[in-house]
Amino acid sequence: MARRRRRPHPALPQGLQGGAGAAEARDQYRSTPTILRAANAVAAEDPEALPKLLRPADPAAPPGAAIVIREVPTPEDDGRAALAWVQALRRRLPELPWRECAVLVRAGFVAEPILAALRQASVPVRLVTDREPEPPKEVLATVAWLRLAMSRGDGGRWDPAADDAFRRACAFPARGIGGALFGRLREHAAAGGLALAQAVATLPATPKERQGLEAVLGVAGEIAAGVARRRLGPADALRLAAEASEIAERLAPGAGPAKPGRPCCRPRRRRAASPPIATAPRSAPCRARPRRPTRCR
Repeated sequence: MARRRRRPHPALPQGLQGGAGAAEARDQYRSTPTILRAANAVAAEDPEALPKLLRPADPAAPPGAAIVIREVPTPEDDGRAALAWVQALRRRLPELPWRECAVLVRAGFVAEPILAALRQASVPVRLVTDREPEPPKEVLATVAWLRLAMSRGDGGRWDPAADDAFRRACAFPARGIGGALFGRLREHAAAGGLALAQAVATLPATPKERQGLEAVLGVAGEIAAGVARRRLGPADALRLAAEASEIAERLAPGAGPAKPGRPCCRPRRRRAASPPIATAPRSAPCRARPRRPTRCR
């Protein structure tokens, strides 16, 4: 919980004490002083951010444990590391209920491999967020395709920051790229310090395996070329990404798959005209019993 303070903080430089460059100071009630010092150091590296100083609400608070940074090569390894941490915590505190344990993540897509690892180990887990529910996967995939397309530089190199967009683009629409192949691509990219998209060119794989990966890069290149050639704005660029990746076809009215258990409609057979059940003059309303609707067979 953070409380925003409008008055200047005495520890700030004199030039930031007021006026247009006024800074914000926030009292933190949960984070330890060690974490706050690290956060202040990271925030100070951003020249466009509003200067602010995070400090503990209790000046006499203990510094807390040291910050430990563990690097993992793949999201799957991240999930296994989170699982190991939770299991070690339960071994130290066996009386601790599961509802008292939590893993904090910075974004929803980061939670996916962690949730998978916990569920595979039969750990009762649920995702809790204060944000609105995520949009449909078609919308997320369209955004990912556009991010991937825009991540290619002038020299043909792909930006590693778009690795998650590449992963989502490979997964939807499905192109036959299996988990084992994608795992090999991750290891190959990590070994060479490359973006996932950049590592496709040198990945040891069969022509059939490479076909799906190269198709993803080809569509991304088509989107990037279209955006640059037509100088599209954000809305038109998203529309182009949806069309080039064939996601627009899935979002079209009536394009969804049939519901499970719904019978398939076939052409109806022509039947001989039935004799009228009852007749009446044109001036009087017809009292004929309506036909039963024809069922799909």
